[in-house]
Amino acid sequence: TQKIYIDGELKGSATHGGEITYPPSGWFQIGAYKDDNEDFRLDGCISDVIIWEGALSSQKVKKLYHKAMPPYVVFDAGKTEISAGKYVEFDDMSQFEPQSWRWYFEGGNPETSKEQNPVVYYGKSGNFDVSLVAENAFGSDSLLKEKYITVGTTGTETLETDGSSVEIYPNPAFDEMIIRSEHPAVSELRIYNAVGALLKIYEPRLNTKSTLDISFLPEGLYYIQIRQGKHAVVKKFVKGR
Repeated sequence: TQKIYIDGELKGSATHGGEITYPPSGWFQIGAYKDDNEDFRLDGCISDVIIWEGALSSQKVKKLYHKAMPPYVVFDAGKTEISAGKYVEFDDMSQFEPQSWRWYFEGGNPETSKEQNPVVYYGKSGNFDVSLVAENAFGSDSLLKEKYITVGTTGTETLETDGSSVEIYPNPAFDEMIIRSEHPAVSELRIYNAVGALLKIYEPRLNTKSTLDISFLPEGLYYIQIRQGKHAVVKKFVKGR
């Protein structure tokens, strides 16, 4: 008896007498649908074959489908066209339960991430590639989307990552950190962790100096984005014990 499973679910079967043989590779007609009493055949390709000594139950096939396959990478972005100084949320939609992720963001901050669904800041205009490698115990898969993110020249644009017009201190910081700007136009402060996840948004008073409470942060490396009108500065800092 031949049985066909789609996404782990039994969809059809057929009984044949004698031995069944297949060529080493090729395309096979695996089903059909009817339209106005006419059959339309569906073609499929056998890309991976595992031979078992005995027949498998439907429950076993479903379990193998979910547990014994390498990932098949699929991802999407909340927006693919933004203005400079905006953030993009990426969503991993990969199949077969990946256990780890490695993202690469051309032109983004951060440039790489191990988060499943990272948030990335784009401060410069251009067209940028995005790629994802996903892995589980059975293998890995990757997907590159060329020129996937288009960043326009309007909106907030990063002035410079060293931020000569903005100071943060002390660095490393402990319970508090001071932001000093040459211009009293800091409208928003955002803190991100090392893999690009947004942790905190501050809305300071319009002055040249702001003190932030960072006592809640674990020890590690962070980024702070300082927004000044239509511009922004991104700086790194270390949270100490």
